[in-house]
Amino acid sequence: MKSTAAGLIRKAGVILSVVKKESRAEYIRSLAESEEKGDPAQFIGFMTTHHAENLRRQIQEYKASMESDVS
Repeated sequence: MKSTAAGLIRKAGVILSVVKKESRAEYIRSLAESEEKGDPAQFIGFMTTHHAENLRRQIQEYKASMESDVS
């Protein structure tokens, strides 16, 4: 499965993002659907949304850390 994901990521130009345990089932489902259909759209959609959520969370954590440093 890893080689399939890596192939889709390379072909689609998707940005790599860490997929945590709580999102693993959705990750596998989107990968399987994309593989079955021969269309990477499902996987690309998942990875794009997941990456945006990771960035949003990291920005919030950074802002919170900056606020605690100032206090």
